[in-house]
Amino acid sequence: MRLLNSASFRARSRTYFPEPSAPIVKFPRFVPDIEIYKNSDDPLAIMGRLRLNSWLQDWNFRNKKELLARLNSKSAADHDGAVWELYLNSLFRHLGFHVVRDPLKAQGKTPDFLISRYGKRYYVEATSVSRGPSSPTQKHWNNLVNKVDALERDDYAITFHPSQTSSKSPRPTQVIKQINAFLDSLDYEEVCRSSIWNRPEFLVNDNGWEIRVSPIPKAPLGESRFFIAICGSADSGLISDLEDLRSKISKKRKRYGQLNAPFIIAILENSFAGAHDRWHRFGALFGNEALQLSSDGETKSIRIENGIWSARKKESYVEGLLLADRLQITFAHLGSPELWINPNIEPRNLQAEFPFPYLRLEGEFYNFTSTNFLWDGLERPGFKARVSRFISRLLELF
Repeated sequence: MRLLNSASFRARSRTYFPEPSAPIVKFPRFVPDIEIYKNSDDPLAIMGRLRLNSWLQDWNFRNKKELLARLNSKSAADHDGAVWELYLNSLFRHLGFHVVRDPLKAQGKTPDFLISRYGKRYYVEATSVSRGPSSPTQKHWNNLVNKVDALERDDYAITFHPSQTSSKSPRPTQVIKQINAFLDSLDYEEVCRSSIWNRPEFLVNDNGWEIRVSPIPKAPLGESRFFIAICGSADSGLISDLEDLRSKISKKRKRYGQLNAPFIIAILENSFAGAHDRWHRFGALFGNEALQLSSDGETKSIRIENGIWSARKKESYVEGLLLADRLQITFAHLGSPELWINPNIEPRNLQAEFPFPYLRLEGEFYNFTSTNFLWDGLERPGFKARVSRFISRLLELF
């Protein structure tokens, strides 16, 4: 697919996000994406700006002002939701769908989109799982990391892990003072000779926080942009990708009452695990895995009947799911979402409408098909897509 160059793109479209006049070279470790898109001249940020400008150009709906406000938000949840909706609108248009925004607005609650192609119609609800700080404690930690990471030393970088947290905010000036005193007390040559497992460790204490700090000599590594080389998280516990996905689907299903077209939920997961093994998606949709012990002591793997699409529940309201793990709009090509088809509904050949990797339950077996669909996110819909949308509009008139 042809990739538009930045000069030709700017010449024929409005620039919502212009090139920064004074680019920032070094950003804090935790910074909203929108700050990077606005203020960086890194090639990845340039690609992100190109896509956002292109997608906003294609957003021909009345609520652009509200969407821009969410896009410019420093909240990861608001920003991700706006980018996801822009992406879906552009992707559907690229596939030749005619796209209507808020199709049932006069009735109150409404799915985000009604898409149609060659007389086939689908309601699509776009939603995302937040990747922002999950607690006030994590927000305190993020703020502290940004302040400590701004410290500049020629000799050491550090590892920085909390072993005890508090509801109170740690004081960056006091933490930095303790770190500097610890590093100044070390023999640099001795630290360089020691293995990574035998390096000294120091416990910083402030306002109920206990933070483990260990030195990393910069000499073997060369220049480092960050003072904190390895950073921990203030939140602990099991990864909740499975429950996050199940909760999101449960919240969105049957929200709008009876619809006159198949209903699809498009979810941007921001999954920690990368979602490549899809274990949490199987669990959320078809039930958690468990071991069953028989009377003779043998065990076998089973699925508990707590999945959204388990055979016992016979869920038939949601036709399918479009699931994306991450939306890397700064990469040269964009991966497509995965299509998961509800096994409790008579097949409508959804995979023909959405040429993405898809999963279908066939008898007792899961059939996953991989495709090579790649999309650059900048190319304007071609002739076939325009014809498809034109025919879809005509069919809706009859």
